[in-house]
Amino acid sequence: MADNKDYGASILNIAKAFPILIKSRLEALFLWIWSLIIFCMIAGRGFPPVGTTILTVLSGSLIAAAVYIYNDYADLDMDKLNPMKVKRSALAAGTISKSSALSVIVILSLVGMGVSFFISYQVFALLACYYVLFIAYSHPWIRLKKMFLVKEIVTTGGLPIFALVASYAINGTFSIVAIFASLLFGLYGVLMLPVISDTLDEKEDEMFKVKSLARALSWSRRVQLMAVAMLVMMTVVPITYNQLGLSILFPIAVVALSLILLRWGIYPLRTKADKAMITKSRKLVFIYYLIAEIILVVSTMSLNIKIF
Repeated sequence: MADNKDYGASILNIAKAFPILIKSRLEALFLWIWSLIIFCMIAGRGFPPVGTTILTVLSGSLIAAAVYIYNDYADLDMDKLNPMKVKRSALAAGTISKSSALSVIVILSLVGMGVSFFISYQVFALLACYYVLFIAYSHPWIRLKKMFLVKEIVTTGGLPIFALVASYAINGTFSIVAIFASLLFGLYGVLMLPVISDTLDEKEDEMFKVKSLARALSWSRRVQLMAVAMLVMMTVVPITYNQLGLSILFPIAVVALSLILLRWGIYPLRTKADKAMITKSRKLVFIYYLIAEIILVVSTMSLNIKIF
């Protein structure tokens, strides 16, 4: 399809193009924004300074939006061949021109990095690392997404960077609990992605020689990775929560949530790649992530919560 709407480079026109471009990325951006808020809450033991938190989340959100729109910009030729992405992406559908998208990317990048600079030099440097990493993920000259295992690691590797961003913004140093959470949930994401995400892009990845885990593993092995993620969560959290100063509420909740996900989100997938079941499992995986992180924040608060 031909590009049919060029909104130009004025601030007003960029404002018109932005919501259209971002619409297809709301799920991914929500997860990044959510994670940054959670890390700020953890770093502040549930009560971070409001002003600093707002600026941190704003800068991180703008940078994340910029790199995801750039991903659509860089993958335009690939996405045009994917029926699902043609419906999802404004660029692939031809609703927005490449020049309009590029204007939005530049503005978001400059404003996001500018806001981060006023928070602290460390936050600026960390968000710059996040930005460079995700641009390299998509850039045609590099395309980290085509490298085996790198695709999954980069996709979730931004979590430790965001944890450090939140830690230095709120405390001026790193928060061990925030880093722990980012690594734990990052591993959770790596093990879940082959089923809940990469399976849906398998044909496009094969066409453009993207070496994803989904292409390398059989269906049964992908589902087994999901089960491994649950076993890791149920093992690591009960062993480490006390040393991290967390309440016992966190391991109890994680074990309960893991058993629920195993039974209703993973076990039904064991025999075949049913699209409806994948969609249901995807929702449960996201719900697990959201609830577990909320409980983690509560567990960091000095509320003396006792279960027994």
